[in-house]
Formats: sequence, C-alpha cells, structure tokens
Amino acid sequence: MKITLFGREFAWPSRQAALLYTQQFQLLVDGVTDYAIYILDPNGIVLSWNAGAERIKGWTADEIIGQPFNRFFTDLDREAGLPEQILATARGEGRYEREGIRVRKNGSRFHAHAVVNALHNGRGELVGFAKITRDITALVEAQETLRRTQEQLAQSQKMEALGQLTGGMAHDFNNMLAIIISAFQLSERALNRGDHAKVKEYIAGGLDGAYLELIRRLLAFARQQPLLPRPLDANGLVSNLSEILRRTLGTHIQLEVVLAGGLWKIHADQTQLESSVINLAANARDAMPDGGKLTIETSNAHLDDNYAAQHIDVPPGQYVLIAITDTGTGMTREQIGKAFEPFYTTKGGRGTGLGLAQVYGFAKQSGGHARIYSEPGHGTTVKLYLPRYTGTGEAVAVPAGEVVPFDQGHETVLVVEDEARVRQLTSDALRPTVRKPRSACSPIALMLRCSSPMWSCRIWMAANSPKRHSDAGQD
Repeated sequence: MKITLFGREFAWPSRQAALLYTQQFQLLVDGVTDYAIYILDPNGIVLSWNAGAERIKGWTADEIIGQPFNRFFTDLDREAGLPEQILATARGEGRYEREGIRVRKNGSRFHAHAVVNALHNGRGELVGFAKITRDITALVEAQETLRRTQEQLAQSQKMEALGQLTGGMAHDFNNMLAIIISAFQLSERALNRGDHAKVKEYIAGGLDGAYLELIRRLLAFARQQPLLPRPLDANGLVSNLSEILRRTLGTHIQLEVVLAGGLWKIHADQTQLESSVINLAANARDAMPDGGKLTIETSNAHLDDNYAAQHIDVPPGQYVLIAITDTGTGMTREQIGKAFEPFYTTKGGRGTGLGLAQVYGFAKQSGGHARIYSEPGHGTTVKLYLPRYTGTGEAVAVPAGEVVPFDQGHETVLVVEDEARVRQLTSDALRPTVRKPRSACSPIALMLRCSSPMWSCRIWMAANSPKRHSDAGQD
C-alpha cells in the first residue's frame, strides 16, 4: 500500500502497517510542544496544526486550519509582502530559514526562528510546504541582557581606568608643579639678595622637575608621540642592548640572548624600541628579586586570520617578534588584564606604572602588537610584535636630539601655540639667537600672517597637537 506523507509517497506491505505508521507519526508531531509544526498548501493555507503550534501561537486547530498563514505576521511585514516572499524563496530554492518577529492570537509578539521546506510528490510537483517555528524570545532576551551587562561592565572598567589615570596624573603632575613652583620661589629670593649662582641651581632643579620622562611615556601610551621610524635590524639592536643590560641588571640576573637567523627587517623608531626593551628588561629584573634568568629572543612570526580575529586591532600578516621572558613571580589573570593601563603597577610605591603602557603605546603606534603571557610562580613573557619591513630604500631621519642649523640672526621664526603663556615663553627663549621671533595663536593665524610680505618667514614652530593641525585645514 502507498501513502503520501509530507508530499512524498511511501510504500508499505499492508494497509494496517501504513495506518500504524501514520498514527505513530501523528502522535510524534502532536507530542512536540517546543516547536510549531504544520503544513501549508501551495498558496500558504494552513492544512495541519500540532500542539506546539497551539502553545506557541495561541490558535487551536479548529480556529486556524483553512486560514492563510500570513496572519502570523505583523502588519508591516504583510504590507511588505514578506509571507509571499518566504513561499517564493522556499519554492525556488527548496528551503527558507530566517529569524523574525511573529504575532500570537492575542496580539502579542515574539521572536521566532522559522524554517520552511517545499514539499513535492513523486512526479516533482509542488504540493505544499512544511513549516517549523521555534519561539526564541527567551534566548534573544537573554542575549540582550548579556549584551547590556557587558556594556555596563565595559563602561565600569573604563571609568575605573579613567579614575586610575586621572588620579595618577594628578599625583605626578602635582609633584612636578610643586618642584617647578618651588624653584621659581627660591629663584626669586636668590635674585633679591643677588645670589646668581643659587638662581642657576634652582632653575636647573626646576627643569629636572619638569618630569619630561612622564610626559614622554604618556604620549607613548596615547600613541601621539612623534616617531622617527627607519629600517632596523632587530638582531643588531638587541645584541647592542645586551651589553648594556649585562652591566646594569646585576650579577644575580642571568641574561641569555637568542637571535634568530634570517630575521626580517622592521620599520620602527630606534630610540623608542630600545626604550621599550630596556623597560621590559627592568620589569623582568624587578620580578626576580632573588635572582633568576632573563631571556631575550627574536624570531619571524606570522599572525594568521584566526589570531587576528581573537585580538582587537591586530591585522594578520608578517611580524618580527621580540620576546622578553623571566623566571620571576609571574602575574595573575587580573594583573595581566590591567598591566597595560597607565599608572597601574604591581611594585607597590615603586615606579610610575607607565613602563608597560609606553611599550603598548609604542607597539600600537608602530602598527604592531604587544601581548603578555604569565602564570603566578611561573614567570612572565612579554611579546612585542612589529610589522615586517618589505621596502628596499633606506629611511633618512634626523636623530633624536639633533638640531637643524639655520642662519642665526637672519631668519624670522614664527611660533604657533594656542596657550598664550607657553607662546610668550617660547618667543622669549628664542630672542637671544633669533632676530625676529613672531607668534600666532593658531595655524590659521600663521597662514594669514605669512601671506603678508612683512611676515615672510622660512622657519616656523608649532606644538604637536592633532587639534591644532586640524585647525589648519590644508597645508
């Protein structure tokens, strides 16, 4: 005997066997309450209805059989022709699967995951559609709750980091200003009594108190410090640094340097890279108060798409890896998560908490990546990834601290600075060697003044600020 089920013909040895199977299948479908399972004719009219459909949608079989299935959709979806589009897709492709909003009998809405399969008979003719709908409202709401919780947690962490940043900055800048102000006060007293030697001493102390290292590290973390990148041989740089480190780390630290053969070149600021390696070596030394082993390794590394997908702002590609490993106390997962935050330190009252922040900022500003691997009691490895340099030309850069000479006394220097006091002090500092220092409060004022013949100048100085550059419009 042949029976048709879901649009397909099945052969059975006897009528009794066929009827038994049909009854068992109907019991199975009716027993499913977590899914709405029903049949539609080719025009979308409901032909069957199970208990799950009644529980999820609210209609009984007597109420809905013979009715078009478009009543399960919102008015907006019906006006857009979504029910017809669903049947057209299932008819053409054999299957339709989407998530969307559906309507219950009482008018309430729910999130649904719907699957529609086209049904054909033995001759390949369309005889209807099998539709399965699952109520995923609880799942969607749980995901939304999780998303909101994650956003709140992220906001809380941002505020905590901001609090640490502002607190640390306030403390360190307060110390800096206290030294400078005291130097001014003492210089004034020394001037009043004619003690010029003491004036020079106090001014030198004020300059030392300017805490330029703090500013430099903050700029590194903010990725706004000016860099002078050029092609570098990381092996040569690490080898040169190793001689300095052997003399400064102490005899209780064993230093091992492992340099890879065939190492690619990198394009980075030599001074900042050296500073980063020294910072990491100093951190490693502090983590081994009773002595230990510090290993600096170089290697070529390829970060694939999978690695990039797991780490924000890390493009896949070829990198040169500099890894600094110690056998010290190690770090907890919580400490690793905060290690790159400015002013965060595990050293108690020692250190500024900006060493790792500077390394992180330098790596990011150079197009690279920094990563910490550690376990309590098992040491720490900090990996610094810098992009491979594939260019052929040698970069030309003025070394840090070198002053470009100019014809002293015969140039007009224009100082651009929006802070009036800083602008005035800079101009005063230039007057002993420059014939005509001029000042302007913005790049726009600079262009306006330089457009006049009497303000013609070949040298101008401006503060390195994104805001000020954006004010200039076009150079």
